Amino acid sequence: MEIKLKKTLQPTIENDEIVFGYGNPTLVRKISNTSINRNLIKFLNDEITRSEINITDAELKEKIKEFTNLGILTTNDYQTQYRYSRNYNFYEWIDISKNVNPIKYQNILSQVHVMIFGLGGIGSNVAEQLIRTGIKHFTLLDFDKVDYSNLTRQGAYTEQDINIFKTEACKNYLSSIDSKTSIKTINIQIKSKQDIEKLLNSNTKVDLIINCMDRPKNIDRWFDSISNQFNIPVIFGSYASTCANVFVKIPKITINYSDFVGENGIEADTLVKCEFPTAVIAPVTYMAAGLVAYNAILLLTKLRIPKTAIQIDFDSWDILKYDVSK
Repeated sequence: MEIKLKKTLQPTIENDEIVFGYGNPTLVRKISNTSINRNLIKFLNDEITRSEINITDAELKEKIKEFTNLGILTTNDYQTQYRYSRNYNFYEWIDISKNVNPIKYQNILSQVHVMIFGLGGIGSNVAEQLIRTGIKHFTLLDFDKVDYSNLTRQGAYTEQDINIFKTEACKNYLSSIDSKTSIKTINIQIKSKQDIEKLLNSNTKVDLIINCMDRPKNIDRWFDSISNQFNIPVIFGSYASTCANVFVKIPKITINYSDFVGENGIEADTLVKCEFPTAVIAPVTYMAAGLVAYNAILLLTKLRIPKTAIQIDFDSWDILKYDVSK
């Protein structure tokens, strides 16, 4: 496949430097603003011919090696007819390694197995985002049936799904997006850590667990323990009113979620009992699901190793970030 310049990094000239990834601080790479570099960039973008570069083959080989190591070259042909063409462009853009083939990351996603616990406001929306991204193998777990209150924020369900198990309705919806998938459904109410252990022992290899359940009370601790025991990362997603939260538990890399919540949770006394149904609207659930799905994609492809817990308040637009690496 032909090696080309990454168009996504949009090289610009800034005084005596050529800057790639301008405007994205984590993606910026710089080289000297020389005529050879300018011409080589144009050559790799099919704007001039080989003879116009005016360097030897040996020098060209060294320059290609230098550009490859900088992560500014690609084999992406930028064709739009491929189902995942926009994904390829995205992976190419954020990839800071010397890999030149963004399709590599799509192939990884097509092979992984994701297990989602809870198909409510976050879980159902995460499942949709992940299947649209190209993940093909899922196990979906919930015990509830669709009711009218779910339709305000759970994108996998419609009025035709009322009183149908969420697992069945969600599977049907996902299959309508991508029919070439393997989706296992389990109707179960998790009541103990042992319930989770049995599920993992009876399933094929699981690459990622996404927990969108907040009950029973100790479920976060159970998933921390499961993550360490089975060496499987777990992503915890949640929301509360105007806030969305995400935490990625990676065995041996990040701390336990339950320990993090214990140190940073709010435990204010209230004057009266204040239990009530969730206070939330669809935009918050979709953004919370987006945080979870985005971190899942980065983790599974290894384009990034998430080590930061995030909370975004959509009322104040405050963003809280916590380093949760060990």
